[in-house]
Amino acid sequence: MKSSYFILIVSALVIAGVAAGAYLVLRPKEAAPSAPQENPLTAKPPGPPKKDLLAALWAGKAHFEVLPGKVAPIVDHMHFISMFWDGNHYKAYYITGVEGNIWTGLAKSADGFNFESAGVVLKTGSPGSWDDRMASFSSVWKEKGTYYLVYEGAGTSFWWLGDIGLATSHDGVNFEKEGLFLKHDTAENSFEKTNIGTPSLFKDGDMWYLFYHGFDGKTCQISVATGGDLKNLKKVGYPIIPTVANTWRSGTTGKRSRPIKEGEYWYMAFEGSTDLPYDKANWCTGIARSKDLINWEVLPDPVIPPTQGEMGHDGSDMIKIGDDIYIYFRTPASSPLGGNNTQRAKLIRNP
Repeated sequence: MKSSYFILIVSALVIAGVAAGAYLVLRPKEAAPSAPQENPLTAKPPGPPKKDLLAALWAGKAHFEVLPGKVAPIVDHMHFISMFWDGNHYKAYYITGVEGNIWTGLAKSADGFNFESAGVVLKTGSPGSWDDRMASFSSVWKEKGTYYLVYEGAGTSFWWLGDIGLATSHDGVNFEKEGLFLKHDTAENSFEKTNIGTPSLFKDGDMWYLFYHGFDGKTCQISVATGGDLKNLKKVGYPIIPTVANTWRSGTTGKRSRPIKEGEYWYMAFEGSTDLPYDKANWCTGIARSKDLINWEVLPDPVIPPTQGEMGHDGSDMIKIGDDIYIYFRTPASSPLGGNNTQRAKLIRNP
C-alpha cells in the first residue's frame, strides 16, 4: 500500500446485504500533474478495424497481447473505465471517490494512452437518497448532442442495495441526475434479486440496449433491457451471458464493453470470475459474440488470463483506436504496476 494513499476494498458485488462496489481510492488533494509520457501509438480516432481480426480471434488465429506500462500514468488509480471517441478526443469515465463515497470521474485523451483528469462528473446523492453511497460504474452514450450517463447507484440504507440511475449533459462533464432508471427484481427466484449494476448503454439504429449485471447473492450474470424509448426499456428477464459451473466464469459474468460490429457478428469483452468469495476468486476477461445483441455465445477460454485468488484483469472495456482493437482492464494488487490501475492488451494476428 503506498504511503500517501489508503485503499478501501469494497466488494464488487453485493454479499450478505452489503451494496455493490469496487476498490475505492481515498486520496488527498492532487498535486499538479506532470507532463504526459510519450506513447508510441499515433493519435487518431477509431476507424474500421483490420479486416476479420475479431473473427480471427474466434478461430484461434489471433490473440490479445498485454502491453507494458499502465494507461493514464498521471491519472492516479483510474480503473473500471468506459471509453468512447467524442469528436476530437476520447472520454473515459471511471471509478473515483473520497471518504466512503464512490463517484464517477472523467479523464480525456487524444491517443487512448495518455490521459488528463477532468475531475469528478457525478457524485453521490444527498443523505437518505437511493444513491447516497455510490454513483459510479458509469457508461455514457452521446446522441444528437446529449450525453446519456447510466450508473450504478446504491445507498447506505438496506432498502437501496443497487439499482441503475440516469443523468444527462450537454457537454459530457456537467451532468444532471434524472433519478432511478432501472430497478432490480426482488422476486425470490430472480437472478437479480439482490442488485443490478455495472450498466453499459448502447444504441443500434432506433433500438436502445442497456446491458447490466444481475446478482442474486451467489452469482453475477449479464442481462439486458431494450426498447425504442430510452426511458421505457423492457428487461429480457434472464441472463444473456450466464455463468457456467466449474469454469472461469462460474461466479461472475459482469462488467463489459459496448459491442463492436465485424461482419455479421457483434463482439463484446466482459469480466468473469470463479465462485465466491470474490476477493479470493480468480478474475479474467472473456469474449462473447452475437448476431442480434440478445443471443450470445462465449469463446471457451478467456483472452486476458485469470488472476490467482485476487481481483484484477476485470472491469473490461474493448474499443477501437485507429484500425486496432484494445481491451482495457484493471491491474491486480500483485501487479508490478500496482493495483487499481488500468493496463491494456492489443489484438494481433498469430505468427
